[in-house]
Amino acid sequence: IRDSSTSRGLGDVYKRQLSELEWRVFQFYLSGLAYNQIALKLGVSVKTVNNAMQRVRRKLKAVLR
Repeated sequence: IRDSSTSRGLGDVYKRQLSELEWRVFQFYLSGLAYNQIALKLGVSVKTVNNAMQRVRRKLKAVLR
């Protein structure tokens, strides 16, 4: 179990690694929205959301190594 300060610290590290779009997509994804819902909220295509999430996964894997 992580305390809130640890979680906040990890969030800061992740946010620094991601573009603004990637961060927003990631936050919506973590809140449980589907790609099509995220796309509607952000006014982008589902493909853009998919590409952003692929970059998020790649970047976060690098951070966690």
